[in-house]
Amino acid sequence: MLADDSDQLQSNSTLDKELQGCSFIKETRENNEYVSEIRYEEQKHNRLVFVEAMVFARHGRGENTEEDILYFRRQRFEGFFCKGEAARYARTLKTEIDRKYFSQ
Repeated sequence: MLADDSDQLQSNSTLDKELQGCSFIKETRENNEYVSEIRYEEQKHNRLVFVEAMVFARHGRGENTEEDILYFRRQRFEGFFCKGEAARYARTLKTEIDRKYFSQ
């Protein structure tokens, strides 16, 4: 377990205020060969969004590590139109991942 001073009451209160109204969406997909994950994470309400996409090779060893990553994208979106731009980018990544790893 990792810990720092962010678990203090005052820090949580500040973090709660910063994250108030923010969205976090995670979509996963898997088959016998691959596991994909796309994250849409709003970090400042209507001002800052990150989109991250990963595809891991599936194996029988248990947890995946960075050595199993086949595909990785991360993009930062800021400003007035950040939510829409981030959503379009996430959709583009989903289409690309589906076509490359999940179409049969």
